[in-house]
Amino acid sequence: MAGRLERGERRLGCDFFGRPCVSLAKALLGQVLARRLPDGRVLRGRIVETEAYLGGDDTASHSRGGRRTARNAAMFMKPGTLYVYQIYGIYFCMNISSQGEGAAVLLRSLEPLQGLEVMRQLRQSLRKSSARPPKDWQLCNGPAKLCQALAIDKSFDQEDLASAPAVWLEPGPGPPAAEDALVCSTRVGISGDWAHEPLRFYLRGNKCVSLADRGAEQALEREGPGGAELWVS
Repeated sequence: MAGRLERGERRLGCDFFGRPCVSLAKALLGQVLARRLPDGRVLRGRIVETEAYLGGDDTASHSRGGRRTARNAAMFMKPGTLYVYQIYGIYFCMNISSQGEGAAVLLRSLEPLQGLEVMRQLRQSLRKSSARPPKDWQLCNGPAKLCQALAIDKSFDQEDLASAPAVWLEPGPGPPAAEDALVCSTRVGISGDWAHEPLRFYLRGNKCVSLADRGAEQALEREGPGGAELWVS
């Protein structure tokens, strides 16, 4: 049966994904992405970094100006739909559609939780033979890296996270630790009018984040307790 999970496995459903893009980008932090391989083994990683792509006026979005193509069709599908695209002809990036016309959230980094040696093998199989095996914190600290570590490719495009049998989202183990304040920063590798918009979100102090923004973190520290939103339920 499609979407059926084993005993003890929990899946976040449609209601979780049905929210505006920025809200979903924040709410995803701390949740657990699970991937079942063809041999039945399950890999898991805690989401620690995301980026919001709003569509419409957001010139960094693949759906800017309402642009619809065969490639980005998933961005216009129901919230919780995977949008997987290829970059440089070899790497893949995974996004989750949200509320809003053509809006989606890019998964930038995971903290590996289960199946680390399998992740390492998957990563290593796509690297030069002379390259050192990635350390635990390096397994999923980037959008292409996490796709390699979880064996996510274009075949997952347009899958529904609420029902897909091989990939789903589980509730996190609880609210983040105190040092894991939510940091808002600019997106990575973006140029143009929207380059300075604070649409990247990550858990401060987590080593698996792809790129820490020290300036944003210092500003968060200056605001003190209660001066910044630490968690979005």
